[in-house]
Amino acid sequence: MKKLPMHEVQHFIQILDESSYSLHSENDICRFLEVEINVPMPLSTPQYRMWIYENYSDTESALLFKEHHVMADGIGILEIIMLITDEFKPEAMIDFRPTTWLNQMILYMISPLFVLFYLFPIICKRRDKFIITNPDLSGDKRLAIGKKFQINDLKRSAKDMKVSLNDI
Repeated sequence: MKKLPMHEVQHFIQILDESSYSLHSENDICRFLEVEINVPMPLSTPQYRMWIYENYSDTESALLFKEHHVMADGIGILEIIMLITDEFKPEAMIDFRPTTWLNQMILYMISPLFVLFYLFPIICKRRDKFIITNPDLSGDKRLAIGKKFQINDLKRSAKDMKVSLNDI
C-alpha cells in the first residue's frame, strides 16, 4: 500500500495526538464531535473536516468526518466510508427498493397533471402593468378614466377610515 507524505495528509486530515485528546470509547468520540459539530466552517475553506486518532484501541484507529450537507447526503457518506475501509463490499451498499409495474404506470399517468399544475399559474398570470414593478414595459403611457371624486368626499372618507388623504 502506498503511503502519502505527511505534509500532504495534513492539508485535509488533522491527526489528533494522545496528549491533547483521549478518545478511547464511543462516548469520547461523541463528546469530541458534539463540540466540533458546532464550530462553523467558513465558506472560504473546504466544507469538510477529517480527523484521525491513531490509538483508538490496541488494534484500531478512528477516522472521524464532519462535512456540510452540500458535500454529500447520508448515502453518499456511507459510500465514501465503505470505499476507504479495508473490506469494501459493493453488495453491502444500500439498494433502493424497486418500484412495481403498477407504481410506474401511475407515475406515468399523473406526471402530465403535475406539469399542468405548475404551468397553469405561469401561463395564466396577469402581466404587471405598473412600470415601477415591471421593468419589461416599454414606458408607453396608458390612460384610465374613472369616477370623478370631490376633494371634500375624499377628506371625509379619510377621516372616517382614520387614515391620511395620501393613503386613500
